[in-house]
Amino acid sequence: MADFILEIGLEEMPAAYIDGAVKELADNAQALFDKERLVYADLDVYSTPRRLVLYVQGFAEMQKDLSEEVKGPSVKAAYKDGEAAKPLQGFLRANGFTEADVYTKTLANGDYVFCKREEKGQPTKEILANVLADLILNMKFPKSMHWGSSEIRYLRPIRWILSLYENEVIPCQVENIHADRYTNGHRTLGHAHVEVPAVADYFSIMEAEYVIVDQKRRQKMIEDQIAQIFAGTDEHYQEDKGLLNEIVNLVEYPTALKGQFGTSYLDLPDELVITPMKEHQRYFPVLKNDGTLTNGFITVRNGSEKYLDVVRQGNENVLRARLADAEFFYNEDLKKGLESGEEKLKNIVFQEKLGTIYEKTQRLQYIAEALAKAVGEDATVTADAVTAARCTKMDLVSNVVSEFPELQGIMGEYYYDHEHPDKKNIGQAIREHYMPRYANDNLPASEEGSLVSVADKLDTIVGCFYAGIIPTGSQDPYALRRQALGLANIVIARKWSVSLKELIQIACAAYKQTGLEFTDAETADKIVAFFEQRVLKVLKDANVPADVIQATMKAGYDDFYQTVCRADALQAFMADTDAAVLKATLDNNGRAANITVKHKAQAVDTSLLNAPEEKALYQAVEDFSGQQAEDIANKNYGHMLEHYTQLNDTVEKFFEKILVMDEDDTIRQNRLSLVKGYADVLDDYYKLDELKLS
Repeated sequence: MADFILEIGLEEMPAAYIDGAVKELADNAQALFDKERLVYADLDVYSTPRRLVLYVQGFAEMQKDLSEEVKGPSVKAAYKDGEAAKPLQGFLRANGFTEADVYTKTLANGDYVFCKREEKGQPTKEILANVLADLILNMKFPKSMHWGSSEIRYLRPIRWILSLYENEVIPCQVENIHADRYTNGHRTLGHAHVEVPAVADYFSIMEAEYVIVDQKRRQKMIEDQIAQIFAGTDEHYQEDKGLLNEIVNLVEYPTALKGQFGTSYLDLPDELVITPMKEHQRYFPVLKNDGTLTNGFITVRNGSEKYLDVVRQGNENVLRARLADAEFFYNEDLKKGLESGEEKLKNIVFQEKLGTIYEKTQRLQYIAEALAKAVGEDATVTADAVTAARCTKMDLVSNVVSEFPELQGIMGEYYYDHEHPDKKNIGQAIREHYMPRYANDNLPASEEGSLVSVADKLDTIVGCFYAGIIPTGSQDPYALRRQALGLANIVIARKWSVSLKELIQIACAAYKQTGLEFTDAETADKIVAFFEQRVLKVLKDANVPADVIQATMKAGYDDFYQTVCRADALQAFMADTDAAVLKATLDNNGRAANITVKHKAQAVDTSLLNAPEEKALYQAVEDFSGQQAEDIANKNYGHMLEHYTQLNDTVEKFFEKILVMDEDDTIRQNRLSLVKGYADVLDDYYKLDELKLS
């Protein structure tokens, strides 16, 4: 058994791409070694900003022997007049066999030609020498570059390759770079051209060169160092897994330290202090244990503890300048006032086919008001939502948001609250109208925020579809999928019973107000179809069984909230109903549906119902329909389903005593209509044939 290290040395890679590159190298190596029949005990891929490292433990010295049977053409096709025909000749030529290798086997569908391929395994290190260049060059990245006279494209320029099999160099060449046993340490603390005698020495040598190769260990070091900083204090850092992962991918030898900034900056909105820290400087904010922001921050140095005070001071100076800018911009914005930006919105294009941001805010006011009326909001909530809709985008032209785009909406709330401290619900709605901003983000907490958020998303989705900007594959420049899912989740969380088709009509009417008329019914149908996957995801995320989802969705999903209510009721019904009753209900419904599948529904002529079983079924369905109307009005789908099971006895007696396919066509058609009435009475709410019994 032997260990192997492949280190691809690069210029500093973008932190955002490193995790993907690690997975790509691991997946490619596993697939390649499997293909080449190389056996090993374990495989890991490590990374730092300057290197990707493949570490394989326990390589077998020899490639596995190959013994496989290769099937050829049928005997009938393989030979003609006792001689090898073209199909056999082609098979032999393609696989490197001769006629002497041929034997036949009888299969279920006839006799076939077979040959056996057997290859003795080669030394693993010889195989590696043949495949390492391809392993390196077959990596795929979101963005690649080429450099100098090189014709290859890669994430960043390759500067060295270390390739060791125990203590032997495995030869490999990528353009003019030849693999050897030399690596490079930390760019400033380590040495260049460091010799590694053997794989067993690699990790200790790298650590001596101030390179912690294992990214998981670097993360643990950072977490432990920060914990030590706060040990015995009443403070902690604001955890952020994404930021921590980015920092791990930015450093080779991490050293965490705490810095400070002037307390006067704490008078600024917390987000305006935190954003420059996290987004621009990659610092963690420091909080009191009660959640109050302090004037401290945590940063991670790519280096040792040497000269740490100098490093701390440098970081403090940089942050101080950032915060001074933020303070200046904020004060200038307060002087001007939020609404001073409205006129500037007329010069900012929302989308070239859909007009300006100002026109968008005009539409948002229309949609918010119409939506509020549709869901029964009172006049005060409606008026405040319309005001918020007018002000949603005004902060886009503020100084702070121009410098820190991440704060759009957030600064709008602060600016509105500054001018209207008695109407903080409107400021809250301005902030919330972007929510949810990303997967698993919070939904708007206020009614006004929910109205404006749905209005904003609806306006964008409808406008983009009519402008021909429809998501395809991975292309979704306006994040319409995320916005549609957010819209659906808000409507459901708010328990708004509103028609999707009605919402689309409201949005189209709003566009007409700003001079754009959308009347294409086909596009409206595409928008409806687009929401199907979003509602499906809501139900899947709620762990609704697949058959229940299908039974519910196939009956329609125009009303998102009602769709979820129907699914919840059906899921509970399936779980709580006696198994025999459930089976009987589905069997009866399925039998009735099969008999009437080609029958066009028509009114039942009661004068033709002579048998007691016919009259009983007719009356049972009539009674059910009357109760059903009340159940639907009360959204009591569970009771409706339970009531439906009570028809079982009547239905079964009908089928037992009544011949539906009577010789008399008039009676036959009437009985089919009677059965169809029973089979279809739930069709607007459920398709029971989609359900599966466990």
